[in-house]
Amino acid sequence: MGIFSDNKPKEMHFVSDDLTAGLEALLFLYGDPIEIKKAADFLKTSEAKVRRAGEDLKQALDISGRGLTVVFHNDKIQLTTRADFGGMLDGLVKADLHDALTPAALETLAIVAYGAPISRMEVDFIRGVNSSFILRQLLLRGLIEREVDPKRANAYVYSTTVDFVKHLGITRIEELPEYNRLRQTAHSIRQAQEEEAGEQPSEESSED
Repeated sequence: MGIFSDNKPKEMHFVSDDLTAGLEALLFLYGDPIEIKKAADFLKTSEAKVRRAGEDLKQALDISGRGLTVVFHNDKIQLTTRADFGGMLDGLVKADLHDALTPAALETLAIVAYGAPISRMEVDFIRGVNSSFILRQLLLRGLIEREVDPKRANAYVYSTTVDFVKHLGITRIEELPEYNRLRQTAHSIRQAQEEEAGEQPSEESSED
C-alpha cells in the first residue's frame, strides 16, 4: 500500500499551471491506484481537471521516454512503471500472466475484461460451465474485483482491476484488441442470457 492511511492528508492547493506536477507528486506518494474523485479532493480541484492533468502527465512521460506512465481504470488513476520499457517488461509480465493461469482462467478473465461489469451467471452462460472457482482464483490474484450488483442485491458483478491492465502493458482497458467489437458481442450474449433466464433468482450470494 501507499504511505497514506485512512486519515485525510493535509489539503494541497495548486494553481492550474502546477496541477500536473501536483498530481504527479500525489500519485508517487500514494503508490496504489487512487479514485479520481479522491485525488480531486486532495488537490482541491474538479475530477475533470484531474483527468486532463493525468492525460497531460501521461503524454509528458511518454514523450520524455521515461520508465513511468499513468494508468486509468474504473475511475481510478495510478502512476506506474511502463510495461514495455526497454522492450523487456512487456514480454515478461505477459509471459508471467500466461504461465500462471490455466486456459480456463484466461478465458474467464477475457470474458470479464470485455463484458464488465458482468455477473457470474453471465460468465457461466458464455462459457457453458460453472465459473465460481475460477472467479474466486482471479479475485485472489487481484486480477478482477467484484461489487454488489445494483440491479440485484443478492448477486455480484465482476470487472478487471488496475493490476490486470498493468499486467497487459496497456494504460486503459479500451486498448484491448478489438475492444469495441468484442464488448458489443458480450453485450449481445448478455441480452440473450437475460431472455433465457427471465426473472430466475440468483444464487450468487452464496459465493465467498
